[in-house]
Amino acid sequence: MGIFSLEALQAQQGDCLLIHFGPEDAPRFVVVDGGPGTAIHDRVLGPRLGELRERWAPSGPLQLPLVVCSHIDNDHIGGLIRLVERSAASEAVSVESLWHNSFRRLAPSAPERELRAALATSPLTASVPQGDRLYAAADEAAIAVNQGFDEDLVLAPAGGTAVREVGQLKLTVLGPDRRALDALRRKWEATRGLGPIGEAIAGNDDESIENLSSIVFLAESGRHTMLLTGDARGDYILDGLRRAGRLGRRGVDLDILKVQHHGSSHSNNAEFFRRVRARHYVISANGKYDNPDRPTLQAIVDARGPAGYTIWLTNRGKSGTPLRRMLDRFAADNPEVRLAFRNERRPSLRIDLDGEVDY
Repeated sequence: MGIFSLEALQAQQGDCLLIHFGPEDAPRFVVVDGGPGTAIHDRVLGPRLGELRERWAPSGPLQLPLVVCSHIDNDHIGGLIRLVERSAASEAVSVESLWHNSFRRLAPSAPERELRAALATSPLTASVPQGDRLYAAADEAAIAVNQGFDEDLVLAPAGGTAVREVGQLKLTVLGPDRRALDALRRKWEATRGLGPIGEAIAGNDDESIENLSSIVFLAESGRHTMLLTGDARGDYILDGLRRAGRLGRRGVDLDILKVQHHGSSHSNNAEFFRRVRARHYVISANGKYDNPDRPTLQAIVDARGPAGYTIWLTNRGKSGTPLRRMLDRFAADNPEVRLAFRNERRPSLRIDLDGEVDY
């Protein structure tokens, strides 16, 4: 019997996910995002990988067949830099392959002067060098980056999807879409940096280039599915599912949806949740930037009704905090909705779809 589980680690306002898959006596692991900064790696991700190594690879490094950086926001990339740099400097973890689209590869023809001018007013100012640093760390550790993808970018081809297999795991890349990226590049070139890429760099959260370029993929093992969304916007995710032939007239049913953009209402609505239904909704956030938003939780209820699914949250918030007050009010207003929270004494929550993880 095999296992297929999603573990959401305490990443504060960010994402740090582990996919467990493969046979019960020899599981394998994919890391998706690493939370903000080195602290999440040192306090949570690194120790968890150390536990897995002690159990499954005590005489050598823990082999990670794939690490995915969905996009270059600090709350996704920060801990991965530490992980990849450590893999080059120690024998504790060995990363075989990395998926990571750096901004400089998304806009390769952008003149440096214009790029710097656009970045000067953007939160990407710090994240672009972080993306460069992750590439450099992967090179130092001899890790294959975006292997098998054209132009060294993890992309869904125009009008389609890209499918890769990692052992028993089938990964279908739904976004970003090559057609949209090519159009963005052409407009950047035509307007000499003043067009959509420049606007997107300085745009709000749901329109920013780093979010629009999030790597979105469907992970499948046997009959089970989980959709990992980064900070992508709902309409982009629907487009990817449609191109993949997975969005029928009634939508699609999944086992797990990692709710995009930490539950921000800018990135989803009730129509999205009517089309993309799941047995388990996972939201990784701690109240910073008001994530998750009450309207997102209500949108799930409006789309699905009060029963038949679970909403999992990595943080509940301490008594008296805005997050805790909002969640308590939502629970009181929706008593039939099942909310599940990470035990605050544990570093993660876990959803087992096939077999039970006991390590």
